[in-house]
Amino acid sequence: MAGALSLSAYHRQGRRRVIGDTSSPITHCDIAMNALSSVRRASYLNCSDKTVGALLRLFALGMASVPSEDLDDLLLALRVLKPSSTQVDFSEANLRVRQSDWIGALRVLKSIEARHQGGAACAALIACCLYHLRDTEWRRYVELVLEDGNPIALSVVATFLKLDMRPGGHTSEVDSDDHEHIRVQIERAVACAR
Repeated sequence: MAGALSLSAYHRQGRRRVIGDTSSPITHCDIAMNALSSVRRASYLNCSDKTVGALLRLFALGMASVPSEDLDDLLLALRVLKPSSTQVDFSEANLRVRQSDWIGALRVLKSIEARHQGGAACAALIACCLYHLRDTEWRRYVELVLEDGNPIALSVVATFLKLDMRPGGHTSEVDSDDHEHIRVQIERAVACAR
């Protein structure tokens, strides 16, 4: 009786109890493994924010020297732990920027923007991607950053426009007095690009 249900038949290869159709046996072992897998998945999803935060810091530190493939693996793990996390999205966008994958970074950043969770940092990174893709829309995003005045976002814009961050030309340790200088330089760069 090919294809008949045989709830008590034994599967010869593994001597496991077969459940269901014998042409494609599902065993008790398979059911137990699936149940165990579900428990494992659930415990992964209950990972603490502290652990995810530590992994995100590890990811950020790794951006300087760790191969992109390893960071991609860590990013996949973070996606399992926090599937819809803006922080994980920003990490992915930063990795894509590092790889000069402007379209990939833009895709991630636009999804953040669509959820209204990005702010000035998201606008600055979108401007960076559009600038490198030679899309004139980058200026609109720089205008948003200028309106917001976020110092980190201004620094991102100044960096991809290759502007001097300080009046003396030094780019380290930008303080609040230098933000006006950065703002003026960005405004000039945008005006010159029109």
